[in-house]
Amino acid sequence: MGDIRKPKVKDYKLYELENIAADILKDAKDFIKGCRVDIESLISDRYGIVIDAYAHLQSMYSALAFTLVGSKRIFIDSFLLDDPRQEKRYRFTLSEEFAHSLIHHHVFENCNNIEERIQIEELFSEKERFFWEGNAKALAGALLMPKELFEQRVEFFLEKTKGKSRGGFKFQVQQVRCSQST
Repeated sequence: MGDIRKPKVKDYKLYELENIAADILKDAKDFIKGCRVDIESLISDRYGIVIDAYAHLQSMYSALAFTLVGSKRIFIDSFLLDDPRQEKRYRFTLSEEFAHSLIHHHVFENCNNIEERIQIEELFSEKERFFWEGNAKALAGALLMPKELFEQRVEFFLEKTKGKSRGGFKFQVQQVRCSQST
């Protein structure tokens, strides 16, 4: 990689990240099934990013995933792919790496492997990494649970529980099951 300079990283406001997610999802209706965003298909089909398994990534590098922006690849620890009980963690980790590729593209664009990515990350203080990781996590959440879908779901349950006790509403909300069939 040669001489490495510390790139500038923007600290986004939450509304900015929500707007980025809304922009990405506004023309992505084919990737929304019920109240679930098919993040894997969105990433691979819409953005042409290859999702690859990486055996023992976490044990070797203390990371569940990493992105090689230049080669349009997201590597994810194979145990997240192999264990069906890890589906939620897989989806969020994948969404977070996609978020990094969107908002931190310039930071990692010259990385060709995980060692180079780690080298870039080490240029930042722990506090700086905390904030840019927080930005990626917030964008990941906004992609997986878009404001519009959340508001529709709440409106549905408010209408369904109209005239019922507050406890009944709380019970109904706890029964929300977002699946691909809804």
